[in-house]
Amino acid sequence: MTTDNLRADLDALPGVAAAEVTLDNDAIPTARVWLDGTLSGDDVRHLVDELVANSMPSVVLPRQKAPRKRTGLGRGLVELLPSAEAESVPTHLQGPASNRQLIVGVAVIESVSGVTVEIESDERGVHSEPVADDGDIDKAVLRGVAAIVGASDDVRLDVTDVTSVGGSVLLVSAFRNEARSVGAAFVEYGRPYAIARAGIAALRDL
Repeated sequence: MTTDNLRADLDALPGVAAAEVTLDNDAIPTARVWLDGTLSGDDVRHLVDELVANSMPSVVLPRQKAPRKRTGLGRGLVELLPSAEAESVPTHLQGPASNRQLIVGVAVIESVSGVTVEIESDERGVHSEPVADDGDIDKAVLRGVAAIVGASDDVRLDVTDVTSVGGSVLLVSAFRNEARSVGAAFVEYGRPYAIARAGIAALRDL
């Protein structure tokens, strides 16, 4: 199986909007997937992990074809993510435009060394956050967002799922001592991406 075939198999998995496969110097594949929101991150992680594990012994570099190249996380994601984040966040939760940090993309990366979440913001670039042994992707996204904005250790973040007439909404509540704030985002392009956007909004106003 070539890396292109493996990528095609990943693209065909339920819950996957796009996929990328790279090989390290030992020909061990690393799979990066973007979620479409139809399945939870944990469900997609299980499917991807199973597919990659079964494919590893036979993955080889494709012949007579140049390897696909990307410059930075999220290249080519314009079609998958909103062109303006403000359209996906309730108006009363939006801060001044000059004070808003946008989340460009969120990727859940599977490899033999473990699972990581990569969050790219327009101001801080890409931050990688390992998923803990409990496999909770939501918590990894929240830790990544807190690191991006430089939140102190005494900040607590919680996620709440809400169903509205417009679709599924994720609320991220931020607490620091007596102060509290909340951010919200519609789940349109995957749960991790929505959590990251809602988390940025909550921490910005805390």
